[in-house]
Amino acid sequence: LSDKFSEVCNVTSVESVNDLNKKIVNDEIDTVIRRAELYHTNELFEISRRICRENKVKIVMLAGPSSSGKTTSAQRLADTLMVKKKNAIVISMDNYFKDRNDTPKNEKGEYAFDSLEAIDLDLFNEQLHKLLNNEEVIIPEYNFVTGEKEYKRKPIVLGENQILIVEGLHAINEKMNSSIDKKNKLKIYISPLSFLNIDDDNRISQTEIRLLRRMIRDYRTRGYNPAHTLNTWENVRMGEEKYIFPYIDSEIKIVVEGIVKTIPYNINHPKDIVIFMLMGAVVAVAYVLIANMIDTTIKGKDEVEKDTKLIVLTEIPLCDFNETKLVKKGGRR
Repeated sequence: LSDKFSEVCNVTSVESVNDLNKKIVNDEIDTVIRRAELYHTNELFEISRRICRENKVKIVMLAGPSSSGKTTSAQRLADTLMVKKKNAIVISMDNYFKDRNDTPKNEKGEYAFDSLEAIDLDLFNEQLHKLLNNEEVIIPEYNFVTGEKEYKRKPIVLGENQILIVEGLHAINEKMNSSIDKKNKLKIYISPLSFLNIDDDNRISQTEIRLLRRMIRDYRTRGYNPAHTLNTWENVRMGEEKYIFPYIDSEIKIVVEGIVKTIPYNINHPKDIVIFMLMGAVVAVAYVLIANMIDTTIKGKDEVEKDTKLIVLTEIPLCDFNETKLVKKGGRR
């Protein structure tokens, strides 16, 4: 995995926050994103070649931790298979959540959405076997606002030359597909094991980046505000440790997703930009508050850049209490 991440860094020429800032300032971020996307797509092309070459795989089970890029990767894998003249049907396990009234709760009395018991396994397995037997099914669509499954989609049938791609938190768990012969299934784990160095001692971890992505996703598609996402994040992390990581083995194909794609790619709507800016402001304020406890020296832009070798994108306005107005006096790292 470390070798793959090094490859991504070499392809994008981005290993640190400073590298990323320089690419943004120099208006080169589109090139960085494009190269990261191509690397990710190339990995999926290799998987597509394997599927077509062996010609035995009927179902791909694609898993990964929260906001690791499962849905995007599943759809992109379907696209690469189509290029190989093998069509695919993508279904998300999120649509098989039990209705809210039947969702289990944890010891705190909160809904345990990340537990295996939150999935309607009976319905999932019933429809899975029907599809593999070329029978017609109507895939449900889970409404996260009402907490109920809805059946508004057109019926689908898995053809003889088609592949079924199932993406979800529990997809590589054998309890989800134990009745399917190993030769007929391929398991993929999407690994966002990437990070950006801030300096020699600090970094932005992939977990923190996934949290930001989840905030945006929850707001856009599930009607949850960022506070709700933050409050449930601890349970999400515990669910990953319990339901995903123990099932990663040597037979599972691991696909690495690069850091640069992870940060900006999903932000393509004005509301998303506002939310992302607000979340960034919260992180910045927290950082400044902590910094104030440690170092009360106010430094100017030039001095900060000289000391840290980083590019200062903006300066924090400070309040001059003698004149009761905001004055740009300097910035912090």
